[in-house]
Amino acid sequence: MSITENGLTITAKNGTTTLRFDTEARDMLNQKTAQLSGLLSLMNFEGGEYFRMLGPREQERVMWLADALSSEVNLLAEVATSSGEEC
Repeated sequence: MSITENGLTITAKNGTTTLRFDTEARDMLNQKTAQLSGLLSLMNFEGGEYFRMLGPREQERVMWLADALSSEVNLLAEVATSSGEEC
């Protein structure tokens, strides 16, 4: 039996479970990594002065976005590194 969702294929056969991370999901990992990198670059622009000029609410939202992107990147990277390995 195989289940595929969001670029991840989980296959169970003869008591063994395997994971496969497809090209689309790898592209998603690359995209999220690029988004996080771009956001962090903007936050650090001119030594972070621009970021510090934002109000507290905006700073909180930007930090929330960075945290959310980081979590997505970590999850996708974890799946990618275990791709094809038996679990």
